[in-house]
Amino acid sequence: MLTSYSMSLNGKTMSYTCPLLYKRGLFSWFRPQKDTAAFRLYTFDKPLAPGDSAILHIRSSIVFKGFQNGFYAGSMLNNGTFFKGGLPNLGYDDDDELSSPYERKKAGLPPKIHEEIAQNAPKGLFNLKAGAVIDMLALDITVSTDGDQIAVANGDLIKQWKTNGRNYFHYVQNNPEMYMPFGIFSAKYAVRRDSVMLDRPIPIEIYYNPAQGTNIDRFVRGYKDGLKYMDKTYGHYPFNQIRMVQCSPYGPEEGSSTTVDFHNELSAWNANFTDPNQIDYLYNNAVFNTAQHWWRFQVAPNSAVGSLVIPEGISCYDALVVNEQRYGRGTLRNNIISSLWYYLFIRSHLDEQERAIIKANQSVEWGFKTGTVLYGLRELIGQERMNQALSEFKNAYAFKQSGPFAGARDLYKVLQKYTPDSLQYYLNDTWQKITIYDNKVLSNHVKSTGHPNEYEISFTVHMSKSWLAADGKETSALNMNDYFDVGVYGSDTKAKDGRTIGHIIKQQRFKLTTGDHDLRLIVQGKPKAVVLDPQAYQIDHNPNDNWQDINWQKNPRY
Repeated sequence: MLTSYSMSLNGKTMSYTCPLLYKRGLFSWFRPQKDTAAFRLYTFDKPLAPGDSAILHIRSSIVFKGFQNGFYAGSMLNNGTFFKGGLPNLGYDDDDELSSPYERKKAGLPPKIHEEIAQNAPKGLFNLKAGAVIDMLALDITVSTDGDQIAVANGDLIKQWKTNGRNYFHYVQNNPEMYMPFGIFSAKYAVRRDSVMLDRPIPIEIYYNPAQGTNIDRFVRGYKDGLKYMDKTYGHYPFNQIRMVQCSPYGPEEGSSTTVDFHNELSAWNANFTDPNQIDYLYNNAVFNTAQHWWRFQVAPNSAVGSLVIPEGISCYDALVVNEQRYGRGTLRNNIISSLWYYLFIRSHLDEQERAIIKANQSVEWGFKTGTVLYGLRELIGQERMNQALSEFKNAYAFKQSGPFAGARDLYKVLQKYTPDSLQYYLNDTWQKITIYDNKVLSNHVKSTGHPNEYEISFTVHMSKSWLAADGKETSALNMNDYFDVGVYGSDTKAKDGRTIGHIIKQQRFKLTTGDHDLRLIVQGKPKAVVLDPQAYQIDHNPNDNWQDINWQKNPRY
């Protein structure tokens, strides 16, 4: 919160009034009997007509005197500053209203009702999720810091110099302009510089504490793979660099803004990867952050309910695809199931009833679940159709200067367009409903076909699908007639780094109804396991029983 600020228009300081007063706190003996709230009303000398513009000059400061009773100044450390620009919030923000039922009752106010913004409401369509007064902006920042520190901000570093023992940095992001937020970081950083070749070299810069550089290579790999995939799949990367910055632990764990991502000190930098089969979440996070430069900072979501499926869900999907390309299809299943178990736990402990993705309202809905559902759609309709759908969506909404901005319904319509009629049920099940399966492999038997290294696998599966009803109870989908993939895994191999690589030696799609089914596959190579939904994109109550090892003790030995 700003300690003080002033605003001037055309060189003239603007006057303001403070319409809100509050009583002095019970133990704030040295404060006035009544004090002003932070809310100010400024009045222009002449009204601004539609289409007019004005240049405001804002001078602000944040100052800490003495010690406060409690935690404070966590974002402004001696070695580690995260500064969000020193600008006051503009416009009325109902988030600043009293929220405590006790305080509201005491003040004679009715209970505060938190209403979501409907997907067809102009307030949702014509405002961005980042804030009602947020728009595209041309950013030009000059910042000074201590002589032994580096300041990092969004955009191109135009100039760097030193004056009177202080370091100065001039950053500009104006071609293209950018969406909020922006931020300034400063610390005694070491810098790792790398690059990736797209249509031009794109610098990759990692700013970190010199004592915590263990995992820098993991971030760099993620950025390289992510930039190559997204640039090729969705079109030109419009910015001139990408940066990862380490910040103090007294703030958000991680986040992104145009050209600058950040992870705090406790998240990832010295993670101890003792097992080569551990999920490389640092690589994954770097890919996810890269994707947000398409799905948050090119296509900015509107403020209606469900819109976060765009920056969070599509970015999760892209991270799954890039992980698949690096580590292989046979290995990706473990990554998805690890997140699936978290989702299955959280959905049973939600404060409010779970929602369908089209109106996702919590992180487990708009993040992992949406990403997995999109990955499943790609499996069903194919990579080419999926790329075409998302590219069309991006081209329609990238860098919009005015509303309507992109929302969940807009994404859904484009996906419907590229999904064949025979697979529309999947979109309806995953976006309009809350669907969960309870499939399992019951038994298997293997025999030789008589041909060299060829086997016939006979196996029995049980299939079941349910929908979550409005009362929170599951209703069986007795008329289920869905497509399901079945995979057969062969023997694992080892990568050079000791990582285990899974191999799917056969995958086939079946259309199955509710109940038990006897199925058969012919495979080349010795089978290790038969697996329902080998990519784990169909949300299942217990994904473990979708996998069944081949029990060679009950089968002839070959």
